[in-house]
Amino acid sequence: MRWLYLHFPSLLLDHYAMTAPELPLAVSAGTPPAILQANAIARNAGVQPGQALATARALRAQLHLIPDNPKREHVYLREVAASIYPLAAPVFPWKPDGLLVDARALKRLHGSPWQLERHLLEHIRQRALQVQSAIGETPRMARILARWAPDCSQQPGQCADQILARLPVTATDWPESVKERLQRMGLKTLGQLFNYCPSELTRRLGPEVTRELQYLRGERREALDEFLPPPFFKQHLELLQETAHAEALRFPLQRLLQELESFLRQRQHATDCLLIRLKKTSGETTRLDVRLSKAEHRAEAFMPLVALHLEQLQLDDEVKAISLRVTRLLPLAAPATDLFGTPQQTHEEVAALLSRLRARLGEKQVHQVQCRADHRPERAWQRLDTPASTSMPASFPLRPLWLLHHPQPVSTAAQRWLAGPERIQGGWWDGDYVRRDYYIAELPQGRRAWLYRNAEGQWFVHGWFG
Repeated sequence: MRWLYLHFPSLLLDHYAMTAPELPLAVSAGTPPAILQANAIARNAGVQPGQALATARALRAQLHLIPDNPKREHVYLREVAASIYPLAAPVFPWKPDGLLVDARALKRLHGSPWQLERHLLEHIRQRALQVQSAIGETPRMARILARWAPDCSQQPGQCADQILARLPVTATDWPESVKERLQRMGLKTLGQLFNYCPSELTRRLGPEVTRELQYLRGERREALDEFLPPPFFKQHLELLQETAHAEALRFPLQRLLQELESFLRQRQHATDCLLIRLKKTSGETTRLDVRLSKAEHRAEAFMPLVALHLEQLQLDDEVKAISLRVTRLLPLAAPATDLFGTPQQTHEEVAALLSRLRARLGEKQVHQVQCRADHRPERAWQRLDTPASTSMPASFPLRPLWLLHHPQPVSTAAQRWLAGPERIQGGWWDGDYVRRDYYIAELPQGRRAWLYRNAEGQWFVHGWFG
């Protein structure tokens, strides 16, 4: 057995259920529209596929209808493919609702196709998606078994070829006209079709059916389009209920952040920048830039900052969709290796505080300070407008916490000298030459000052100690 096929019978329905798992939902399609699929809550009220919309609404007045959208369903299928790609590459999407995996190529990693199947099913069901699976010798065989005889590989004493032979010819993807002609010819099962004369079948139905049978039985190799994951994270979530309340966006955003955490963890990456777009019913888009002082990969670290942005958000229209995009991917830092982990914990606490301050006060209101290679105190530091990892020198001379913008002349004599002198001289290279002798002294009223005397013998206060 080489191929594993994953069939998602209700991908569109499951996607909308992520934002409102407690509501009755149904997908409608056709002209006139009728019920195509319904979730468990709606089915318990009597809503069934094929019902008219009026009948379904009479059974459940609060039924939420979702128009069928194959293009959007294909987007969701590719999102699922991206999530399992690190576990089961190569992956081949099969429109409209399936993924094909080459199980033989992953034998060394998972041991057997059945172990691979269990591993992927566990991963997919954690995303609250309905999935059916099967293993077959060919891609077509695995697809038909997954759609019509799911979990047949788990049935003891059952052979995939025997199960396939008992399936009706309507289990194929062939046009309805071909299926009807096969039944009129007395060929009701795939087993009967396998035993039919190929040349006679070609003469009566054309070469297309013969070619499809060759694909199904492995007599002809089928071309497959391999999925290549995007180099960044991007997911879109349609809201089932439009809302103008920012607080109501927390739950769907939490789901997106959990998907982001899975994406980053699988790739051993982190990020310090999130881009959230809120699409409104008017067609306008509100953009939220969430920046962190330290690269993170956990949803629990992202969510408090997102919540702070939501608290300050004023919505003038209802939001109908949310998208999350992350293009800045950084290597995931290794955890602290010391015995108690105190340095790493301290750094994380400071980074988290800076991130919260930026989210609450604004990006331009909080800055970091970085040392510069210059001995002149007024030029020995610089302000950083963007988050960055700053490093301090191994040894640093004693400096006041409060440095004056402009030194002030000393008006009173020092009562006690505590340290000094310290000669600071330089600046000839940029035209701002200084030569100063610095002292730490105690002035009247117990104030501790950082004084200097210039080359002309004048005294100035340059800073104050706390």
